[in-house]
Parts: sequence; C-alpha cells; structure tokens
Amino acid sequence: DALAGAGASAAQHGPGTLFYTYTGSTPLASVPPGTVLASRTFTYWGLLWPVHTVQLLYRSTGALGQPTTNVTSVLLPTGGSGPARAISDQIAYDSLNPGDEPSVSIHNGDAVGDDLAPLLTQGITVIVPDTEGQNADIAEGRQYGMNTLDSIRAATGSPLTGLTTTTPVALEGYSGGAWATEWAAQLAPSYAPDVNRQLTGAAEGGLPVDAAHIASYISGSSMFTAEIPMALIGLARAYGTDFTRYLSAEGITDFHNLQDASLGAT
Repeated sequence: DALAGAGASAAQHGPGTLFYTYTGSTPLASVPPGTVLASRTFTYWGLLWPVHTVQLLYRSTGALGQPTTNVTSVLLPTGGSGPARAISDQIAYDSLNPGDEPSVSIHNGDAVGDDLAPLLTQGITVIVPDTEGQNADIAEGRQYGMNTLDSIRAATGSPLTGLTTTTPVALEGYSGGAWATEWAAQLAPSYAPDVNRQLTGAAEGGLPVDAAHIASYISGSSMFTAEIPMALIGLARAYGTDFTRYLSAEGITDFHNLQDASLGAT
C-alpha cells in the first residue's frame, strides 16, 4: 500500500476515506457478515521492529441489525508459528472520535496496546478490531461483540493473513476491550457459530459490569465523569436516538463539545 507507513495522517486515512468505504455493486445487506470487502498491507512501525500488517474492510452488523462496514488489523509475527494460533486483542480506546480507532493508529505507526510485542514475539498472530465501529458508538456492547466476531471471520477468511477457519483463536481485552471480549464470547454461539468453534477461551480484565454502579462512583471524579455523557452519546448514535430535547442549555453545550471526545483526553 503506497499510502501506508508511519506518519500518515488520521484525517487522510481514517474512517470516511476510500479504504473505509464499501464501493462494491452488491447491496451490503446481501453480503454475509465477516466478508472481506477490501484489503491493504503495510509495515507497522509502532514497535521496536517492523511488523507486517494486513488491514481488512469487512461487512459487519450494527446495533439495530443493519449491515455495516468495519476495519480490523492483523499483525503478523516475524518468524514463529503465526498461522498456527491467533489472539483477537480488543484495545480499550474509549473514544467518540472515529479517528481514534486502532486501525487508524496502527496505519499511522502509533503505539497501541501493551501486549502486542509479547504476543508477536511468541509467534502469535494478533487481530485488532475497531470494536466501536466506524461511527465510534462507544458503550454499545452488542455492536462491539459483532464487530469482533466478524473481524475474526474476515481475518481467518483472507489469504493475506495465513489464518484459516480452523486456526485456534483466543479473545482478550481490558476495560472497554473487556466489554467487547465479553460480548463476543456471549454472542458467538448464536451470532457466529462458525467462529465459536474456533474460540479457545476469553481473558478479560477491568470489565464494566454494572452500569448504574459505575455511574454512581465515577460521577464527580476528575478523570472519568465524562464517561457518563459519552456513553449516552455513543448509545444514541448506535440506535439513532435524539435525546437532546431532554437536555438543559448546559447539557446541550456539553453534548456538542463531547462529540469527538476521548476518555483519555477529557
């Protein structure tokens, strides 16, 4: 991919640009979930050594059951037994900005995740889906899970990755990534029984379990308070809901100010 490599801009190469846009003639609703729609390869420079990377645009499913497109990144280990085993690593990026998706950061050569290097050095292929989808629908867990499962379908169905539909795949994630991991594990038997047969297990840490409890103890905190309105915005995006008529003037201001907010930067 002539456009790939470190230093590419998110604005130029992020969601909404050509690679992220389905241009096929077949109606997307007629394309099976997990089907690869486009692919590109490049060298990822976010670690201490160059990593051959495959990015795939694939068909997935939105919160309302509508056909969507999404992107996943497949990082291949140097040497080792990459095709023999894989881990789907759900990164906790917790952002309403589509430009913060892992695929954009990886394509830009930015560091993502703390465990990519240990996994790759063990000969494990790492699959990193954009769990929130192209609209950054933060907090809509069901969509997280479907994006993750269809990412595995795409990764194991592409000849560019060396993975196959018999490759053992494990799931892992922390915090927002744990949310995606848990939803994927729960949905796999019904939404993606083919992927479910490949799954060997799921590891999660910092899982957001009780939304009401979480809201009560992060309210007023210096770091996490913004997660409450951000989650409402993400859910409203996912379900096409307009709740602004219920907001005060201050609430409207916050609503507009947080449209592209990242939890780590608020």
